[in-house]
Amino acid sequence: LLARNDYEGALAELAPTQKTSRTYAEVLNREPASASALLDTCLYTVRALLGVGKRATARVQAQECARLAPAAEPDMKMHPPDIRTFYEDVVGAGRASGGALRVESEPAGCRARVNGLSFGSTPTRIDELLAGGYAVQVECDERPGRVHRVNVERRTADILVDTTLDAT
Repeated sequence: LLARNDYEGALAELAPTQKTSRTYAEVLNREPASASALLDTCLYTVRALLGVGKRATARVQAQECARLAPAAEPDMKMHPPDIRTFYEDVVGAGRASGGALRVESEPAGCRARVNGLSFGSTPTRIDELLAGGYAVQVECDERPGRVHRVNVERRTADILVDTTLDAT
């Protein structure tokens, strides 16, 4: 639909996918390829919004895309240059006014995930996050960790996860 410039039709088709992405980002992003696909799909919504002249809504959507898949990279071959530039500008401005997240755990050395994406072992700090809500998981074994909701603002948000307590 986007290729035919049917932006209204694309928005209607993409709405259920965006709802699923918002609800299950921490599951969908567990694999880097899936995180990129989630981001690409989100950017299709940005493209459709720009196509119908809703620039302010497209800006909000682009910010949501960056929060849904922090650190994921869109497939540049899938998006026209104007969409890539728009996204990069929105994300750059958002990072300048965003914050950071410090994830610690007891015990230390467990995998830290933010919206499903792995950010290494605890303790870790994730900089340049756009302001907003994130799902944090800490995993010391192969089981998915409990989801902790954290709001990041213009400062460093700290979270300490006791994995023993989470396991119960």
